[in-house]
Amino acid sequence: MAVTQDELYAGIDLELSWSERALPEHVRTKHVHRLHPYHGKFIPQLVEVLLDRYFARGSHVLDPFAGSGTTLVQALESGHDATGVELAAFNCVLIGVKTASYDLESLGDELRDACARLDTLDVRRRPASPYVRRWYAPRALGELLAFRELIGEYEHRDVLHVVLSRAARSSRRAAHFDLEAPRAPQTAEYWCHKHKRTCRPVESAIGFLRRASAFYARYGITIERLLTDNGSAYVSAIHAAARRELELGAAEAGTSRASVESYVSGIARALANAAESVVPGGPLCIVVNDRRDLYPEILDRAGLRLDERLRRHVNRRTGRRAGEYFEDVLVVQKA
Repeated sequence: MAVTQDELYAGIDLELSWSERALPEHVRTKHVHRLHPYHGKFIPQLVEVLLDRYFARGSHVLDPFAGSGTTLVQALESGHDATGVELAAFNCVLIGVKTASYDLESLGDELRDACARLDTLDVRRRPASPYVRRWYAPRALGELLAFRELIGEYEHRDVLHVVLSRAARSSRRAAHFDLEAPRAPQTAEYWCHKHKRTCRPVESAIGFLRRASAFYARYGITIERLLTDNGSAYVSAIHAAARRELELGAAEAGTSRASVESYVSGIARALANAAESVVPGGPLCIVVNDRRDLYPEILDRAGLRLDERLRRHVNRRTGRRAGEYFEDVLVVQKA
C-alpha cells in the first residue's frame, strides 16, 4: 500500500526541501550558479541550512568534493573559512573565479576592452579537431578560437577563460532545449520545446561572448560585496589524478560487483582521509542519493559513525533529467 501524504511528509526534513514557488530560479541560483552551468550542482540554500545547524560561525569548512564551489562560496558568505579539494582542472578555475578577490575597476576595464574587440576578431580558419568542427558552425568556431588567442594579453585570464567556456557551451550546434547533454549536433531547423517555435542552429558565438563578458562585469561587483571580510578560501587541484578510471563516482554507472566495490572502497578512502582533518567532535555532512543503500558499509569502512540521516525532497526543474526524487543528508562523526 502506498504511503499517505502525511506519512510521506513526516519522514522529510522540510527545512531542507523547497517547492518551486518557495524557491524560484533567481533565488535558488543565488550568487554562484549563473556564473557557469554545472552538471552536478546543488542549491546554496541547502549548504546554508546545514552550516547554520552544525557549524559555529568562524569555523573552517572542508569540502573534499568541491565541484563547482557551491559549498565554498556559501561557507564564505556564512562567515567561515573554507578549503576545497577538486579533481577536475576546469572546476578549480571556476572555483577560483568565484572566490578570488579582484580589483573590480581593472577587471571591468579588461572585460569591456575584450568586448570592444569582438567585432574585429580575425576568424580565419585555425587548426581544430574533427570533434570540435562537428559541434560548431565554422563562423562560431573561428570566433571562439580567436577570442581564446586574446586571453593571454590580459591580467584576468581566469575570468576570461570562464567567459570563453560559457560562450562555447551556448554556441554549440545543439538544440536550445537540450544544452545540458545533447546527443548529436543540430544542423537543420527544428521545433524548439523551449521557445515554442522553429529555431535554427547557432552560427555565431559573438553574442554569447558579449553577454558573458557583461554578466561577469556585474557579477564581480556582487561577489566582492558578498564575500568581503567574511572569510578566505583555498582550493587544491589534483590534476595528476584527473583520469576517468580514478574519478570517484565513475563506477556508479556500472552495476557489476567489481564496479560497486570500486565505488564503495574509493568513497570510503576519500571520507577517511577527509575525517583526518576534522576536529574531534566535528560533524561531516554527506549529501547523497543512496539508491543502493551503500553508505552504511562505506561509513563503517571509513571509521565513521552515523548520528543523523535526514531525508529531503528534490525537484530537479530543468533539462533532460527534470523530475523529482529523494536524497539523504548523512550527519556523521569519527567512530
